[in-house]
Amino acid sequence: MTREELELWVKKRGIDNGYVIVVKRSKNKSLWLHCHRSGESKSIATQRKTGSKKIKCPFLLIGFYDGNAWKLEATNPEHNHGLAQHLEGYAYARRLSESEYRLVEQLSAQDMEARKM
Repeated sequence: MTREELELWVKKRGIDNGYVIVVKRSKNKSLWLHCHRSGESKSIATQRKTGSKKIKCPFLLIGFYDGNAWKLEATNPEHNHGLAQHLEGYAYARRLSESEYRLVEQLSAQDMEARKM
C-alpha cells in the first residue's frame, strides 16, 4: 500500500462512519491525519459574524512506514462531537470523483456551457 492509498482508505472509512478526516502533516515516511474539526477558529472578523466548524476535536491518527508496510496508530481515537448527519455542507464531500472529473473534461472539450453540465 502506498501513502496515497493509505490516505484514501482512512478518508473513506471516516466518511463511511460520519466523520471527515483530513491530512494534518505529511512527510516521506509519516502521515498525520486528524478530524476536520480539530484546531481553533482563528477569525478576526470585526464587521460581520463568522462561523467555524473547528471545536478542538482531539482525534488523531499517525501512519508511518516501517520499511515493509504502512502502520496506522490511533494516538487519540475519540471525537468530542457527534456524527455528521449530512455531508453536503462539507467541501471534502463535494469534491468530484475521478469519473465525474473526466466527464467534466469531456463536456468542456465539447464546448458545453458550464451551467448545462
